[in-house]
Amino acid sequence: MARTQNGRLMPLDSGTRPNGNLILQEEDNDARGPLALYVGKPDPGALLDEYEGRRYVTHFATCPQAAAHRVKR
Repeated sequence: MARTQNGRLMPLDSGTRPNGNLILQEEDNDARGPLALYVGKPDPGALLDEYEGRRYVTHFATCPQAAAHRVKR
């Protein structure tokens, strides 16, 4: 579990993913979890990915039941 820049909690898939678009900023030490920062998808043509091995995906993107858990506003 991580939190967004707006302070909301966001579930993440466990483990890093090569195609993830989020990284975690852990030095913040917030009790609600690390800060998830959007960095975009990796550039397939790039020789070096500065976030390699540190990319995550929100669980909402991969969960087959994500729609059932969304809160209507």
